[in-house]
Amino acid sequence: MSIDPGSGGVYVQITLSKVYDEVVASRQELRDLMATIRPIAAQVSDHEARMRYQEQTAATKTELDKRDREFDEHFRTADARLTAVERWRWTAGGIITMVSMAGGALIGKLISGH
Repeated sequence: MSIDPGSGGVYVQITLSKVYDEVVASRQELRDLMATIRPIAAQVSDHEARMRYQEQTAATKTELDKRDREFDEHFRTADARLTAVERWRWTAGGIITMVSMAGGALIGKLISGH
């Protein structure tokens, strides 16, 4: 707090660096809060979807658990399929690169005549 001798008034001076520090601190607090809230929100939304499915189909807990297991199994097998496709693409890319390098060397040797 400062006193202005010219007007006799009291005023508070806040520097830009102080404002910046507060904005950065507030942003970090907001990130921490969001990191805490997101998993809870996901659980609530999953629970809500489960409850709506149960209301619409009159499904029992056993049926819901079976549906959840099938859903999880689907994504596990989908991950395995994607991994196999990625492995094939990397292998094919490596083979193509090696063949093109060997072909380029062979063509270069034929052109140079040595």
